[in-house]
Amino acid sequence: MLLPYWTLQRCVCDDSFSTDGKYRWPYEESRYECMSVSWYCTGNIAGPFFYKESQAPRYELGIWSMVVSHLLEVVVVLTLRVLLSRENKRRDRVQGLGE
Repeated sequence: MLLPYWTLQRCVCDDSFSTDGKYRWPYEESRYECMSVSWYCTGNIAGPFFYKESQAPRYELGIWSMVVSHLLEVVVVLTLRVLLSRENKRRDRVQGLGE
């Protein structure tokens, strides 16, 4: 119970400013950690509303909402993988690494 709260507080309070005065995130992974915790909390709030008493005992809407959310999760994770790989290659090219 305290872990999501601590993580959310870390995301909100762990800000940083660059030398040129523009706001930036201190770490790229903290941005994704914040989004992950936010979606986790949203899912826990919305989830029970998909299990309607009128659909008992099969709960078709609830089961299909879980199936769709897991498929979306796979798409998001693969997209994140591609984006982070691109970012790492760009960063290595800018810093002159990997030559």
